[in-house]
Amino acid sequence: MKVKIGKYPEYFSPYLFAEKLKWFGVPEDKCTWVGEWLSNCDWLTSMFEWVNEKNKRQIKVHIDDYDVWSMDHTLALVVAPMLRRLRDLKHGSAIVEDSDVPDEYVNKDVHERWEWVLDEMIFAFDQVADEEVDVQYSNQSIRERVNNGLRLFGTYYFALWD
Repeated sequence: MKVKIGKYPEYFSPYLFAEKLKWFGVPEDKCTWVGEWLSNCDWLTSMFEWVNEKNKRQIKVHIDDYDVWSMDHTLALVVAPMLRRLRDLKHGSAIVEDSDVPDEYVNKDVHERWEWVLDEMIFAFDQVADEEVDVQYSNQSIRERVNNGLRLFGTYYFALWD
């Protein structure tokens, strides 16, 4: 497997262009005026739209046959470190339902609840990625915790952003 995903491209607009004038000491009210004036120039607006349309995020994914032989394991090798990075860099937290956390987390703040959910997801994917552990044949409590972590991953999939 080879995956190369570039950073998100910058968006260009007359207002963002005018805002750069602050670097040259232009006052903010003048920058706002310039941005409004530039946005009324049809040819310039068309040029910015053209640039934004061409400026796409670079994504290249190559999947080999052996990557899908044990796809659960292959994905876990990628997902676990990504979840760890998200947990370490997060600037916000998802709203977590009371039913998704243990009783001792029901009255905790939103950040503690979300961190608990992320930790459960990380545990689950670490277990799946560990070649020494066969989750199917692990003891009941580990199997249940892994299944819960994977369930939480599905439930909060669209909350996995920073």
